[in-house]
Amino acid sequence: NKVKQLTQDIHSLELHRETLGPSDNKILEELKQDLVLKKNDLRLIRGSHHSVAHEDNFIEEKDKASNFTLFDYTVAKKEMKKMQQKIEVVAAEKKQLIAKKLELDQKLEQMKPTIDYLKLLQSKLVQIELLESTIVSDFVFDQLSSVDTPFKRAAKEKIGFFSLLLSLFVMFGVLVTRYFLDSRIFDEREVRRNFEGIEIIGQVPEFDSK
Repeated sequence: NKVKQLTQDIHSLELHRETLGPSDNKILEELKQDLVLKKNDLRLIRGSHHSVAHEDNFIEEKDKASNFTLFDYTVAKKEMKKMQQKIEVVAAEKKQLIAKKLELDQKLEQMKPTIDYLKLLQSKLVQIELLESTIVSDFVFDQLSSVDTPFKRAAKEKIGFFSLLLSLFVMFGVLVTRYFLDSRIFDEREVRRNFEGIEIIGQVPEFDSK
């Protein structure tokens, strides 16, 4: 049975030898060598000629089985080719995607300073919006200059108070300066203090201008 099976397999492969690849030819040679060994083993067995009594029926059944085997092999080979083509397409797409990724990485690296600057501007914009919502919105900028506001009245009061203090200080300074620079003598005490050793003989009376 083994010899018949090998014979049918070899016969089926040889019928389609032109479609076989290098690996298939190698398998065919191994099957032939295996067939030779099995035939030698069969000759050593006594009464081996009785084992092939129904050779025609066996060959017919084996032909049917070999046809199915060849069909399965052909289908598997076609599917393998299709898969190889798909793999090549996917590999080409992968190569293109890698090239695009490298290009995008380079562009992102070039645009990184601009992106950082935009992020900084965005953070500043958020800070300004927060300031407008908390402090700046409390002030009114569209008021007329003729309208008195508590803020302006307070400023006028401060200016008037400081002006008064400055005027008093200037007047006091003028009086003190005038007092120290005045060299006139008004009474006997000043004469005695400024001119020691001089005897006072009299005092000019005050006359009424009327």
